Amino acid sequence: MENHEEQIELIIDDLKAGKDHTEIKQDLLNTGVDEAIAAALIKTADSIYLDDLLVRQPVRKPLISRKTIGVLLIFLGVMVTIFTYIRADDEGGVYVIWYGPVLAGIGFLTARSKSRLQAIRETFKSPYDKWRR
Repeated sequence: MENHEEQIELIIDDLKAGKDHTEIKQDLLNTGVDEAIAAALIKTADSIYLDDLLVRQPVRKPLISRKTIGVLLIFLGVMVTIFTYIRADDEGGVYVIWYGPVLAGIGFLTARSKSRLQAIRETFKSPYDKWRR
């Protein structure tokens, strides 16, 4: 089994070097490895290599947080409403109540990610849920 582990490590090194699967398979066949075992080794090494790539991907933070967007939208909605009210009061006419950005801002402030909501649901999950219809 150690031999297979060493071969998998070598295959991963070949994948990192940019070798194609057919080249790696041919190299394994030239060393006397059975074709079915070679395919299984390549599949295992490829899976390990791809998992390693996924784990190493950095998590990127957004440039502007949801809270900041929410506060800016609320501020914008309130300021437009106040500005148009003052203008209408001084010069006469109509004013605009800009409630759309205010509601959207509240939505941004209260929004939670799907995984966060799932964790909250799991916290309050009853052990008797499986008997509900």
